[in-house]
Amino acid sequence: MSPSELLKIISQGESETVEFKQELAETKSANRDIACEIAAFANSQGGYLIIGVRDDGHVMGVQSSAQLEERLMNIASDLVYPPVDLRFEVIEVEEVKVIVIEIPQGYAKPYSPRYIRRGTTKRQATREEERRLFQEGGLVAFNQSPIHGTS
Repeated sequence: MSPSELLKIISQGESETVEFKQELAETKSANRDIACEIAAFANSQGGYLIIGVRDDGHVMGVQSSAQLEERLMNIASDLVYPPVDLRFEVIEVEEVKVIVIEIPQGYAKPYSPRYIRRGTTKRQATREEERRLFQEGGLVAFNQSPIHGTS
């Protein structure tokens, strides 16, 4: 992704396919939150997690990106099931470094933790949404679902 493409995405704000994070704390709860974001994107239509940008779109940058890549890859493979392949990119814009994580739409749905992306938020999937995720993942065929009240 070029710096101009990134600035265009940032200028459009957060959406169903874009989430901004100013920074990532190094705590178990922060790792869990990132795992939920990754799973939500994979369970939905995929998208970008952009680190170094405030929610209002102001580019802050990140201090160090060297250890962050390994940490994010470990989160995607250890805390999300099945593991998700991420694309990690460091892009320099406005004289600071911004990290762009591209999360593809998952093909092995549902991903756990079972979150989905709706609008600019992630939330736990309801029972009906989980059923849809199982169907999209090919784990439950629609024509094999029981029809109650029939024989």
